[in-house]
Amino acid sequence: MANLSYLYEEVFDLDEALTMPTLSSSSNIASRVIDVEQEMLSFPVIVTQNDHVCSVCTEYFEPPHNGGRQIRCGHVYHAQCIATWLSICNTCPLCRVVVLDHKTI
Repeated sequence: MANLSYLYEEVFDLDEALTMPTLSSSSNIASRVIDVEQEMLSFPVIVTQNDHVCSVCTEYFEPPHNGGRQIRCGHVYHAQCIATWLSICNTCPLCRVVVLDHKTI
């Protein structure tokens, strides 16, 4: 059984799976975040319970800013966190559903 556990750890690295992808060029990230923030205005603001956390930054949704943006799959994130994520990767950080239809990274 120990061999199987070792093999699993070698094939799947959870830390690697949960990290944001690296940028090939970081020079345009600020402009991409601004573009995504504009597109995010169409997503609804959801008021969350105080014990919920943003999966991007792992911080709680705290009053008075305990609202987050709900993306198409239903997951809720801090607006700035998900805008930054979507400027790098066009999918939900949790379920990998495509969030923005027309996205060039």
